[in-house]
Amino acid sequence: MDKLSMIKTVIPKLDERLGGGFLKNSVVLISRQTASRFTEFSNWNLLDFKGEKFLAVLIDYDRPVEEYINFALELQFKEEEVKNYIANSSLDNVKIINGFSNVFEDEKHLFEDKIHTLDESFNTDKLYSVMRTVREGVSKDTWVFWVFDSLTGLAIGISENELAKFFGRVIRLHKKYGDIAFYIVNMEAHTPQFLAIVTHLVDTVINFKVEETEERLKNYIQVVKSPLLIDTTKLYYEVHRDGSVIFY
Repeated sequence: MDKLSMIKTVIPKLDERLGGGFLKNSVVLISRQTASRFTEFSNWNLLDFKGEKFLAVLIDYDRPVEEYINFALELQFKEEEVKNYIANSSLDNVKIINGFSNVFEDEKHLFEDKIHTLDESFNTDKLYSVMRTVREGVSKDTWVFWVFDSLTGLAIGISENELAKFFGRVIRLHKKYGDIAFYIVNMEAHTPQFLAIVTHLVDTVINFKVEETEERLKNYIQVVKSPLLIDTTKLYYEVHRDGSVIFY
């Protein structure tokens, strides 16, 4: 597999600002503000997977796991429907490492190896061990797309210093296998020193931000670091009531 090959996003205007898309062998930091309309993009649906054999590994520290399943499958199921879907689906291209909460206690037997719930959510050695085990179990002809949502959620239980050390460690894991990984952070919840460290470690940084005007709040995406191209132009967008995202 060509580690220098690129994969396009589902947003052509964002590809332009990135120099054509994301390098597969790269770590991306998605920095967001609390008020930004970031969740509409379902970050694991940001890439165009056409023609690729992939495994999406979603590491959950911010939401109930059923929401991840819902977004990952691009479904709008209620909780009971999500349970039923999982029970009858292999979910071959999605695996979830759950550090947020217990998976539906009464239905744990349905998930088998689809969802791994951490016994010690804030033990970074054990978290790293699980991530490494998951990666080592993937066939060589499959590339892995990681989404860590979020570093801020993990920071609730550990210091920023420990979090930075863990981050550097997992980046080396991703680079070893040539994966693409997205790490999400709430920029308002961390010190400038920590943000400077993680920004330095990654290949690409994308900000999801909000701009306050006299008329309304305006959402925008901004590429602030990229290995191929840096275009700091603000890419404005609106989220309509039907869930569609319109750029302008």
